[in-house]
Amino acid sequence: MAFQFLFSAKSSERVNISIFIHQTDVSSTALSVLYASMKLTVCLARASIMANTNTTSGFQAHPEATTRPESPDIPKSPADSYTWVPKHEDCPPAEWKPFLTSFSLFPELALEIRQMIWKCTLKPRIVELNYREEHGFYSRVKAPVALQVCSESRNAVEHLYSLRFGSVLDEPAIRFNFFLDTLYFDIAVSEDIIHFLALLKLEEVNHIKYLAIDHLVHALREWSDEPMQDSLPALRKAACAMPELKEFLVVYKLDEDYHEHGLPSGSGTMQLYEKFPWDLYEYMACEGCHLDDEDGESECQELPNSEHLVEGVNVKKAGSVWGWRPKKLEIVPPPWM
Repeated sequence: MAFQFLFSAKSSERVNISIFIHQTDVSSTALSVLYASMKLTVCLARASIMANTNTTSGFQAHPEATTRPESPDIPKSPADSYTWVPKHEDCPPAEWKPFLTSFSLFPELALEIRQMIWKCTLKPRIVELNYREEHGFYSRVKAPVALQVCSESRNAVEHLYSLRFGSVLDEPAIRFNFFLDTLYFDIAVSEDIIHFLALLKLEEVNHIKYLAIDHLVHALREWSDEPMQDSLPALRKAACAMPELKEFLVVYKLDEDYHEHGLPSGSGTMQLYEKFPWDLYEYMACEGCHLDDEDGESECQELPNSEHLVEGVNVKKAGSVWGWRPKKLEIVPPPWM
């Protein structure tokens, strides 16, 4: 392998550093050591240049170099696609201007490195539960991109997204990552929450880390003319039995709390916000909200107090968050369609 770093210590100096490592198979541990070594080498080179000295510990520094030397042994790298500020005394430091739209060397990387990169593409999701009697529990949240790109990307991350939350009668239909995903209970499934909790397997109970529930689930019983069972106490009890649970959030949906302002809302997956979304400020033309307010200053930005709803749940993070369904998010069909 060949690694090259280009940087400028002064406006009038450019440095080309080449580090060569001959190794055909790089394990993850070796890769970490290699990366740390390269960072240390670059720091030593920078310190040497700033002190107007030369160093030869494992690399070559060329203070007067203006371009990378051509060598058939050195493969092209993303650094070749960066432009530099012209060299003269009064110019500012070198500016990096990437214009890459693809990385053609990706297939040439070691398989372990490619798998690490695929895993880095994974993002936390809000997995909202839905229920149909003939199919059981399912979710309309989009699957991670890495599961859909190619067979290699799918093989790299599929073990992190096993199908979960099935029963004796219904096959599991929700791909869920216990390390990243939040399980969200909307008011639409308030009558099915206890049913869902009863179906949880011990393995699922032991690994769920993030829970969120619509605050209206608790208020629904007070509004209904028919007798209903309050699902929130059951969910709190279940949360206390989850040894790895880190978050228990109560969601206040913006389109319901501020519907009189005409907030746009789509039918896609729920998104959670700890602070009032800036994109919605233009709709909050009221006496308590101004566009130049700092975060948290306006009355409309204040999250309702939900301490009474999370009482008894001992986790690192418990409290209120905003919920909103942006219109740009597509609705994903159920898995059986």
